[in-house]
Amino acid sequence: MKEILLTSSVLILALLALRRLFRRTISRRMQYALWLLVLMRLLVPLNVGTLAHNVLSAAAPVQAAVEKRLETPVLYTQDGAERRPAQLVDGNAPQGEPLSPPADAAHSTPADEYSLVTPAYRAVTLAEALTYVWYAGMLGVGMWFLVTNLRFARALRKARTPYSVEGCRYPVYLASALPSPCLFGVLRPAIYLNDAAAASPKTLRFVLAHEQTHARHLDPLWSLLRGLCLTVYWFDPLVWLAAVLSREDGELACDEGTLRALGADERTAYGKALLALVPVCDKPQNPLLGATTMTSGKRSLKERITRIAENRQAKTAAVFAAVALAALVCAVSFTGSSRPLSAVCGDFWDAEATCTYVEERPDVDARYTPADGTVRLSEHLALVRIGSAHPKKTVAVNPAWSTLYLTLPDADGGTAGHLTINFIREYDASGDTEAVYTLNIGTRDAAKSYKVLSGQDEIDAFLAYLRGEAAPEQISQPAFPNNLTEAERSVVDEFLHWAQALRAEDIHNLQFRDGSGSRYLVDAELTALSAQLVPALNALTEAELYTQRGYGDSTYYTLAVNLRDGTQYTFLCGFDCVRLLSPAFEPALSSSYPSNRPTLWLDSPALMACIDSLEASPAPLPDFETAAPTPLADILPAREPWMTIPLAGKAQRIADRRIPSDALDWLTQMDMDGDGVCEIVNSSPNFPAIYYKRGGELYGVDLKSVITAAWPEMSYWDYTSAAPASRSILLGGLSAGDAPGDGINFTRYLYFDGESLLLYKPDRSHTDHVADATLADPSVPAEIVARAKQLVRQRYDTLAGSAAQYDDWYTDVSFLGAETRYEGLTLEVYSFSQHYHAQKPENILLAGGTEVDEDGWAFLDGDTVLDGPYIVCLMDGGTRRILEGSMSGDCSTGSPAYYADLTALLAKNNVLRPDALDGGRLNEVMSSSGISFLNWLGQYDDTEQDRALERLSAYRASLTDSYDLDMFSRIVAYLLGDRDGLTDAGRAAQARFRAMFG
Repeated sequence: MKEILLTSSVLILALLALRRLFRRTISRRMQYALWLLVLMRLLVPLNVGTLAHNVLSAAAPVQAAVEKRLETPVLYTQDGAERRPAQLVDGNAPQGEPLSPPADAAHSTPADEYSLVTPAYRAVTLAEALTYVWYAGMLGVGMWFLVTNLRFARALRKARTPYSVEGCRYPVYLASALPSPCLFGVLRPAIYLNDAAAASPKTLRFVLAHEQTHARHLDPLWSLLRGLCLTVYWFDPLVWLAAVLSREDGELACDEGTLRALGADERTAYGKALLALVPVCDKPQNPLLGATTMTSGKRSLKERITRIAENRQAKTAAVFAAVALAALVCAVSFTGSSRPLSAVCGDFWDAEATCTYVEERPDVDARYTPADGTVRLSEHLALVRIGSAHPKKTVAVNPAWSTLYLTLPDADGGTAGHLTINFIREYDASGDTEAVYTLNIGTRDAAKSYKVLSGQDEIDAFLAYLRGEAAPEQISQPAFPNNLTEAERSVVDEFLHWAQALRAEDIHNLQFRDGSGSRYLVDAELTALSAQLVPALNALTEAELYTQRGYGDSTYYTLAVNLRDGTQYTFLCGFDCVRLLSPAFEPALSSSYPSNRPTLWLDSPALMACIDSLEASPAPLPDFETAAPTPLADILPAREPWMTIPLAGKAQRIADRRIPSDALDWLTQMDMDGDGVCEIVNSSPNFPAIYYKRGGELYGVDLKSVITAAWPEMSYWDYTSAAPASRSILLGGLSAGDAPGDGINFTRYLYFDGESLLLYKPDRSHTDHVADATLADPSVPAEIVARAKQLVRQRYDTLAGSAAQYDDWYTDVSFLGAETRYEGLTLEVYSFSQHYHAQKPENILLAGGTEVDEDGWAFLDGDTVLDGPYIVCLMDGGTRRILEGSMSGDCSTGSPAYYADLTALLAKNNVLRPDALDGGRLNEVMSSSGISFLNWLGQYDDTEQDRALERLSAYRASLTDSYDLDMFSRIVAYLLGDRDGLTDAGRAAQARFRAMFG
């Protein structure tokens, strides 16, 4: 609360200054919108990160003085008896200390040599007393807020009569007693008129436009939220001032918005109507009233009329300056200030202080002093991870604590004062293996409480050092860097606390997911796995944790541990390491979008082996094939790589060669580095990787994590495809930049030289609109290149006059191979690509498969000229005949859809006739050609048509899959309809088709 009061006060004062500074140069709607920042600060009492220099850090001395004053006792109440160490009793101590009883209290009585029993008095501090006053004030103002609006609503319901207005989207009522028109109601807002507002059609039009603008601005909602702020912060005059001024700015913003809707010609008439309708009052309108009344003070009314008359326009420079200053104010008022333990301990942190250590337990009461009589907190206390503790008021529920009393000498060698550090065991964790401590630090009149999320062993190790029983190096060292956020540090500590304390009986069930499905472990399987899982988790230490940026579901297996108390921990497994799924480290699950935070990994072979055992049918990596060695210079492109990523420290050594069985279909072997031993490429969507051998050891590279870490601008990973012909991997996606949509499309070719990943941009060098690589490829004949150029040029001509301003194009042609599927036919299939360069790529609509790369080269979808990227040739005695027509580019080479298109293309060119096709091939032509199938069939005599339809009917009878039967029926139903485009022969064939299938 103190932090919110401080930051909100600075924010309000800053906005008042901005309001004054820019009152003539920014719009009133923008000025009104700035008050939303105050609303957010007051109603959302959370800080967004921390800054070293902000409002809280600047006001730290004042805040400390206020906190010290608030902790001053103002009342004592007796609360049982208290056992205290004898050396704490100081006969010269004044009677006003927080733990001191009233002057007339009973005297302490000795309990033994080391302690006293004293009647315990609970001190009621000033902060506690003010809290009760705050609660009472909230109750009073809240009742006032509620009663004010309920009475107003009741008065309106009694006095109102419906008033019919055409074209108004809100209910309109006439209430003659109202001093001014208003809008009232949050869920169902209605407009209320008085007699003056309804006196003339012109005035009525202005009033309705004004109140409807209030509704568009959601002003009834803002009135409700203002009232809520005033209820909670009733004691703060700045909040009341902000409420009054924001209400005035709301009216000015409404006038501005109304005039924009009415038009500039209505400005004078609107101002005169406002003067006639607005009643002037000496005191401000009640800020708790939720209605948007027009009542105004003289100064406010004058400003409204002046703004209307002057018609000021916002200045761009002023708007930018106001936004920049508002952002700066938010940065210093919406952020918290980190308060490390060193700041709490002050001068004691780096000074050698005399130490007396006391441990109090039901069965133990002893004192210890370190051998050298001194302790330096900066060297020893920080080693037990207490440096990441966060302030939190707590109450000990377990009467076992240890106290460290430190005395710091002053400059003259005398005693400067005491610092006490109390380790209070707040509660024991399950299995009694750990404890959670409350750490109280400070002098006796200014103590701070911290929750210590650390294991009992670490605390005990530090206490053992204080007793002289352990050396400093025996205290565990933190494994993580100091730049973890508080939320991340808390996740690490809480996870380790949970893992080390887990018991088998705490587990409700386990859910295992792999590429083929998901299942729950129950009964005997649950018992067996829990017996492995629990020891593996109990043995975890911070030394086995590390962070690395990656993708949400870039994983092989997932194991969710569901506990009986309703909590869940999820582990994602990749290679031989396990990742903990936690929002603090990983905000979303996605195989395409990288996380913007580091992910938390667990390097635990025992845990990985436990989860690996759940895979029903794990498949081993195939043996690495060998090939003839190739000089690396013959593999890598001649140009310089766009990015080089050394793999030292990034490739993971894999102890187990097993992979999920569903990953086998994505594996490709190719000798990427030319050493004669193939690498295995996994191009699966979720976990693209390269596996390779070095020195008899197996290594794996998680491509997504490694490349994303080196290329932070990558915002979307779309696809990964092995390219054995070039011994590379093709990958594509989006990178951040000034481009349409979410980013800029990129394509990269990934090579591996044995030590590094080498990324290359596509080679777009071309001559006479043909890629240089095509011109150098002897497998692509000149007539095929000419045909591809003709087709792409036709498409380019259709782009003339486009807003993208295309200025260049080229095609790239490759030979896919000879097709021998059709007996007696020799076919050659080529693929060609189309690339168009735009001067203004930002004007290209990114829809469907359209892509634009970072250099302005576009691949366009929605093609009306080119249906597909294939050119098919029929070879006849050494003569190459290019077939007319095209094939769809939406299907991959060799797929059923690809062959259906190819068969239909051959039929269209009369290379295949019905008698040459069996029922399956006839179905390919029918499914791919549509109405053209009937036109083609009708070219042949009736006998050949009947034979073809009989074979097609037999094919239908052989179908057993419901999907295939359904698709066949849909195509038949389409062909039986009355369709345009049928020739006379096609209609005759349709009649035969109907007789067979109708």
